[in-house]
Amino acid sequence: MVQLTEYGKQVAFLQAHEEEMTKEAFEVDGKFWATDIKYDWDSVKVEYVGLVDSKAFGLNILVNYKVIKTGENSTDILSIKTDVKKLNSFEVIGFNN
Repeated sequence: MVQLTEYGKQVAFLQAHEEEMTKEAFEVDGKFWATDIKYDWDSVKVEYVGLVDSKAFGLNILVNYKVIKTGENSTDILSIKTDVKKLNSFEVIGFNN
């Protein structure tokens, strides 16, 4: 049996919640404002906050998508608030482009 690294667990957690993350990040009033949404699983990084006492805040991931209204392709960093050790819940914070 293969034991996942901490990074592997974080990526697996996000992958397991991909559908919910997509709805929270790309849906407004029941309609998606983007298509061709692709997460770059290799880009997952722990996000830290704090000036003096830097604590883990959550995870960041690069997302590529096409804006329906304009047809333009875009790449942004999606911030996910979660306990990076427990990985028992999450909240989509928004984009950090």
